Order: sequence, then C-alpha cells, then structure tokens
Amino acid sequence: MPILPVLLEGLNKMIANSRRPYERDIYVELCLTVPVRLSVLVPHLNYLTRPLVFALNGSQELVSQGLRTFELCVDNLTAEYFDPMIEPVIDEIMAALWKHLEPVPYHHQHSHTAIRILGKLGGRNHKHFKPCNNLVTQSELDQEIKALFTIHGLNGEVPVSITPGVQSAIKLLEDPRLKVHYRISAFKYLSGILKLFIDTTPIPADYGAYVQDCVEKLKSEKIDENMELEESDIKDVAKLDRQQKFFCRLLEMLFFSISIPEIKDEARELIDGITTHFTLLYLGTSIISKVKKERAFFVNDNEGKAYINETAYLNALNYSLSFWDKDVRNMGIESIKKVYSATVRIFGSEEDALYSPLFRSMFYKFTHCCYNDFYHTKLGGILGLKTMFEDLGIPSSWFFKRQFELVRSVFFILRDTPETAPFEVRDLARSLVLKVLHDCNVGVSKETILEKPFQTLVGALVYDLASANPLVREVSQSSLKVLSETISVPIATIMGPCKQLLLTPIFGKPLRALPFPMQIGNIDAITFCLNLDETFLTFNDELNRLLLEALALVDAEDESLANVHRLYEYRTSKQLIELRDVCIKLLSLALAKPDFSLGSLAEARIRILGVFFKALCNKSTEIINAAHLGLKSSLQENSKLPKGIIAKRSPSDVDELVGPQKINCAWT
Repeated sequence: MPILPVLLEGLNKMIANSRRPYERDIYVELCLTVPVRLSVLVPHLNYLTRPLVFALNGSQELVSQGLRTFELCVDNLTAEYFDPMIEPVIDEIMAALWKHLEPVPYHHQHSHTAIRILGKLGGRNHKHFKPCNNLVTQSELDQEIKALFTIHGLNGEVPVSITPGVQSAIKLLEDPRLKVHYRISAFKYLSGILKLFIDTTPIPADYGAYVQDCVEKLKSEKIDENMELEESDIKDVAKLDRQQKFFCRLLEMLFFSISIPEIKDEARELIDGITTHFTLLYLGTSIISKVKKERAFFVNDNEGKAYINETAYLNALNYSLSFWDKDVRNMGIESIKKVYSATVRIFGSEEDALYSPLFRSMFYKFTHCCYNDFYHTKLGGILGLKTMFEDLGIPSSWFFKRQFELVRSVFFILRDTPETAPFEVRDLARSLVLKVLHDCNVGVSKETILEKPFQTLVGALVYDLASANPLVREVSQSSLKVLSETISVPIATIMGPCKQLLLTPIFGKPLRALPFPMQIGNIDAITFCLNLDETFLTFNDELNRLLLEALALVDAEDESLANVHRLYEYRTSKQLIELRDVCIKLLSLALAKPDFSLGSLAEARIRILGVFFKALCNKSTEIINAAHLGLKSSLQENSKLPKGIIAKRSPSDVDELVGPQKINCAWT
C-alpha cells in the first residue's frame, strides 16, 4: 500500500485541526477502519495512537471500534514492540479503559470488553494506573464571580457565585442537536456574566475633554507633563490572568452566537457595544503604557489601574475570523471595521487615527496567528491582515515599513500548510502577499532598492526560491516578478546584492547529500536564475558541477537513488519523478544558452540528448513530456542529430522508440 502512510498522516492532521466533534469523529473512524491487514498496518501503527484515544472517549460506535482495534494489537503484538509505540498516550488510553468499567450510563458491553483487555495486559494494566492523575488545577472557567441575591429564609442579600454552570452552558450553546430554548437560555446566562466584567460607572461630564487630552498626548512624540498614575489595584496577578482568559472565552461564545439565527441580532448588538467600549478603553491603556515607557525609573512609581487587556479582545476577534460559519467570520470583519471607524471618529481624521497603537497591536497579533500550528488560526490571521490592508483606510506607506514582517508570516503559512489543508488558507495567503508587494512598492526609487530594509525583504524572497515546498517556490518567483514590474527594475538587478544567500547553500553541498525535496528546490532555483534576462549566473566550475550532477540524476536508475523498500512508497516515487523533471528542464535551458560549455560543446550536447532519448522511454508522462520539450527546443536551433546517438541506446530502448508497431504511415 504505497499511499497508506500519506493517507494516515493526512487524516491525523485533519483530526488535530478539526473543531467540530462530528467532523473529528468522521476522521477518527476513517483512520481506524482502513481496509488493510495488520501486517501491512504495523509499520505505520504510530498514526493510530491519537485516533485511538479519541475513539475510546467518543460515541458508542467509535468506542466499539477503538476497543476492537486495541484488542487486536494486544493479541498480535508483543509488549516489547507495542508498549513503546503507545507510550505517549498510554495514560489517556488506560484512563478511558478504566472509565468504561463504571456503571450506567456507560454501556455494559464495553465494560466486558474493557475488562477482558485489561486482563490480557497482565501486570501492565496496573503500571499506568494512577488514581490521582486526573487532578485539574484551577482553570479560566472556574472563576468565582459573586453577585448579591435575596434568598428566602436568610437576612439581607447574600453573595453567591454565579459561574459554576459556565462550562455546562458553553456545551449547551455549542451543541446543535439541542432545542433552541436551551441554547437561548445558555446565551442569556453567559452574556449576563460577560456584562458583569464591564464597568457600569456613569460616564463623567468631562469625558469628552479627557478623550481629547488622550488623543493629543498620543499624537505628541513625548508627554511633557509629569503624569502620576493611579495606584495599582492588582492583588493577585495569576487571578487577573485567569479573569482575562475567562473574559476572552465568554467573548468567543458571544461571536459563536452569531451562528444561531434566533439570537443572532442580540449577539450582534452586544458585540458592537463591546467593540466601541474596547476602543475607548484602549485609549486610556495606551496613555498608561506610554507614561511607563517614557518615565524615569523610581521604585515608588504606581502602575496604574488594571483594565481588560487588548489581547483578550484580539484573541476573540481571531476566533471569529477563523470560524467555519461565514456569518461569524463576517462579524469579525465588521468588528475590525468598527474599531477603525471608532478610532477615526475619536482622533478626528484617518491620518491622525494612525497615531493609535491599536492598529500596530492588531497587525502584530494577526501576524503572530500566522505562525500557529492550526490551519483555522492561520486562516484567521490572514483574513485579519487582508481586512486591514484592503478594507480599511490605512495607507500603503504604513504597511511599507512592516511589509517584511507581513511577507515573512504569510510565507510561513505557505511553507507550513500541506495540500490536505483547506485550499482557502493558501489561496488567500498567495493573493495577499502579491497584492502587498505591488501596492506597497509603487513609486519606490532605485536608491531605495539598495537600502538595507528593502534588501532584507528581497533576501527573504530569494532564499525561498530554493524551498522544498513547490508552492513557496512558485509564490517567491511570482513575488520577484511583481516587484520587478512595479519598480521597473530587472529581477537579476534586484537579486544581485543578496544572490549569495541563494547560491552559497546550493553550491556548498553535493545534490546527492540532500533529501529529494531540497534537491528539487535547488535545481528549480538555478533554473529560474539561469532563465533571467541579464542573469548573474555564469558557466563556471560550480554551475558545471551542478549540471553534471543533474545529468547523472536523470540517467541513474531508481535503485541507485533510493532504498529498494522505499521505491514503492507513493511519496518517494512522486519525488523521483519531480526530481528528473526539474533536472531535464535545467539541462534543456543550459543547452539553449550560447555560452554553455560542459567539456567540449559537441560532446556535452551528445550526452544530454542521449539522456533525453532515454527519458522518452520512462513510465512517467511528466518525464516524457519534459524530455520531448527538451529535444524539441534543442533541435530547433540545430536540427542535425548527432551521429550514433540512437545506436548508443540499449536495444530495448530503441525498440521501444522505433518498433514496427509504433510506425504510422499516412497514405496519400
């Protein structure tokens, strides 16, 4: 089964990135029901450990499948082989097995199977039995928030915690199978707690003057007056951090409520109000941060009053942008626009609004999300950056100073996101980076090209020309072409100052010493550079050595390039095809160059054309097409075929090419 490891690896990534329980259950079931024998599955058994944990804690059908799979492994694999493989998840598996021994509501049939498996494990079943292993420290959902209630039989109002049901309310709200009545009640409960986090102090009469004073201080480079901050009211930093996370979780559930039609309007109204409140609140926290940054150190300085951190709001905003429901995503985009419009209204103009540190915090939050492990968080980051760049009135000059950070984060998405991920993630990243490079560099002078900030950006693009990821190479080439067209400077001139970033790693090691994807990337990068107008590459010893290596790779048999047991793997066979394809393209291009010299020109041409003829007999259509195009381009310039080139091929190759059954005569 050459494709089996690719299939299991893809399903494991989908399980890790799934956000809906039923979606994850589908991937888990597909993993555990792959129709292959255990002997075929054993080398890839590590891909089943995490799905096995989800299955043993899932629905009744998944539990049955998980128990069958685990029992099959226990029966047929020795402890010396099987135990190290499940070591990372053994505690979770044991906890699930012991859980199924409990009485109703757990299924009695599962308990019989679980006790049978524990018996087969022998003494190993007690090795990982830790009674206190399920102790949980206080989490953000365990915050004790008290309100005053009048209780019959007690004198006066009594403080009672209102948060014990938060976790259950979140489960009710997220479960689409429940009646709407319960989900509405859960929303009202959670939104009520959320409102308690917001200060209800009446707005003072001079609040407008206070806002204007804050704006002027943010617009000035330095605060002239010596501001005294209020005394900090933080008594427990850890508790404050948990409360910030708790507020963020409640705000995420508020965005989630947009996906429920019955409470959509109420949730939208509350989100709009909180967004405006947050924008005004951030104005004051920006002043506090600026005062702390500029003042001289004094041991008795106050730290100022604690407010809701902007990170809590921005995390919830990214949650909405990465949501699977488009209404929730649109609400996140509208919230970004509302933050911008409110800031413009506060500062008086779009130009002055850029003095607010809020947009800088938002920009770096979204770029940070691009480095997250999960595809949906990457999607939220790229959507946030796209909204800031395209839908707000922020000028391109503001992004010009930050385009290196933006381009680097977007390229990480392209590099880290596999083909099994949703297409939207990579497509949005590709279109955004090309648009940013075009719009931000319009009118850039030729002197700016040689400056360090611009060359840092170009260096990152040049380095990615040799990436092992084909999409990264393609976008890097497109980015350099966009830059060249925008500033009207040839690509070779743009790449000139930082070309060694690309060439030194390529020429520093033989191709055979690298993995196949890196070999493909290096050869593709040299092909791109060699094909440039006014290219900086010359046919020196280093390039000639690379051409000889490429020639040897095309001419070599599969058995000499990879281990025999890996030749039948889908990934290896695909990489060998891609490797020969890029090698043939490089040799075809080199053969067409007037200054090409690899030994004597006639001898080199004969060797390369001979390899092309051999490639015509390959099983792969891609290699045949590449060899055909190489022969066509070479023979267009010199149609005379070198003498004896067919005769040097093996009889089987000649028969494959010119056998009588291949001859087609057209009679006229």
